[in-house]
Amino acid sequence: MKLHGVINASGDSLADFSIALDVESAVKRAKELIQQGCVGIDLGAAGSTQFASRVEVEEEWERLDGKIQAIAELGVELSVDTWKPEIMARALEAGANFMNASDGMQNPEMVEIAVSSGVPVVLPFLSGEDPKSLEFVTGDPIEVIVRWFEKSLDELDKKGLKKN
Repeated sequence: MKLHGVINASGDSLADFSIALDVESAVKRAKELIQQGCVGIDLGAAGSTQFASRVEVEEEWERLDGKIQAIAELGVELSVDTWKPEIMARALEAGANFMNASDGMQNPEMVEIAVSSGVPVVLPFLSGEDPKSLEFVTGDPIEVIVRWFEKSLDELDKKGLKKN
């Protein structure tokens, strides 16, 4: 098992202990997480709860830029948590080496980025089109989640993204 610590470059995160709004505090928090046993850092800049405001691409990138490069210099696994392909592509160019595709890899552009980059992908369950517009799960939630992953992994495999 690998443990990744979370850093939020967004002030509206519900986990206020994870918030780091500038490069210096992001690096400090990353070092603390590594000291506590994390092998990687997951960096996000757009809250996905219903309480978080929607963030445009440029604002999300401004929150990440500099932090990605600085944390990448620590030599750890670094994922960026986003559902926007433009952000993911920039993040990988800036030094991220993992994808946390919070869109559940539903956007074909995200799949294309994952296949072409060859980096590992964190695939979260998502019931809806994006984390800000979730749909309620009806029936047995475990059964729904298992079916979703089986279907999603099969579809991603057919598109060239292999399970590991």
